[in-house]
Amino acid sequence: MSLKCIGSFQGVNNSQYIIVANEQSEEYRCGLLTTSPDQTISIYFSRDSLCDLLSEHGAFESYKLKPVQSQSVASSCQFPIWLQGEYDTLTVTADWLQYAQGVQGTVPVLSKCVQVMDDRVLVYSITKCGEPLGYHCLWFAPRSESLIEFKTTIPQVNLFPNACSADSEFAQWPWTAAVTNNIMPSPCGIVGKYSTPPDIRTQECYNVTVDCENRSLMKITAAHCSTDTIFDSRLYQCIASWKDENSLYTYAIKGQETHSCFVTKFSSGQLYMASTGPHCVRNFNFSANAERTIVLEEEVSCDSLQKQKLSRKPAGSVNQLRSSQTVQVDSWLESASVPPIGKSAVDDLQWTSDPTNAAVRTLNIVLLVVIYVWYLI
Repeated sequence: MSLKCIGSFQGVNNSQYIIVANEQSEEYRCGLLTTSPDQTISIYFSRDSLCDLLSEHGAFESYKLKPVQSQSVASSCQFPIWLQGEYDTLTVTADWLQYAQGVQGTVPVLSKCVQVMDDRVLVYSITKCGEPLGYHCLWFAPRSESLIEFKTTIPQVNLFPNACSADSEFAQWPWTAAVTNNIMPSPCGIVGKYSTPPDIRTQECYNVTVDCENRSLMKITAAHCSTDTIFDSRLYQCIASWKDENSLYTYAIKGQETHSCFVTKFSSGQLYMASTGPHCVRNFNFSANAERTIVLEEEVSCDSLQKQKLSRKPAGSVNQLRSSQTVQVDSWLESASVPPIGKSAVDDLQWTSDPTNAAVRTLNIVLLVVIYVWYLI
């Protein structure tokens, strides 16, 4: 039987009551708490959620709980300074680490530092309810100023000195992501504009754009291939990116709540991309997860945009021009347009940038003078 406490209150004569839910039967019970001089706690439960007629003698069932001395972990060890702080699921101080598991119904875990070995920390953990879990090693991997990943070994009752030494001890546990409360933008790891290749444009087409100037912004749009009508558009702020084996991992946030890890891989000139949720899944199989994978190819690169900008610069020195071309770049569409230039600017460019044009003009004036003199004669 698993009982979950959902509330407590004080009754008449300072009686202490609790309301619990039986997670198996989905029933509610009222419980009366009493404490004896030797600190033994007795719980008297009613048949249902009513507390009015509940007493020590008329209880439906009762339990006695005796305090258990928790294992003492003596150590001068402290968690590394670079790890300490507030995260979405972690709180790390010098002496303790608290992990809120993020799954409904689970109890937070408290870990005490036992030994520090670079990026790995041997800890002794208990649940916040006091249930001992044992010794295990935590492996931390900072990915940026805003994100850290960690994984654990299997908790052991007795101290296992080599728990942090072998990578194989961590093999069966996935990496878990923890985001700091102070989020800082970070490059997304890719730049430019990517779109669905023409040969696979069937029903849904996608565009992924990472701004060339602000490389921490990523926009993903989905459209109907036949009409190019956009039915979904999402703007992400990247906060970390790193390579692990042959894959690139980009961690991004959308709004205040949505955390997403994107795993990408280049193969045969194409970019495979998938979201794996709030944690970054390793060895992701794109073929087996085709419904979550989008296939893209590079449409516009930042290098090509830079060349377009340079090719639009007018010849000659800037001082020779009375008006110059202005290139306007839409950072999301990654396209450039040149506004029309006034005729006077073009004329100035022709007359001042080419000495041959000046010589031709002088020759024309000389010919006019000769013709005029001949006419007078």
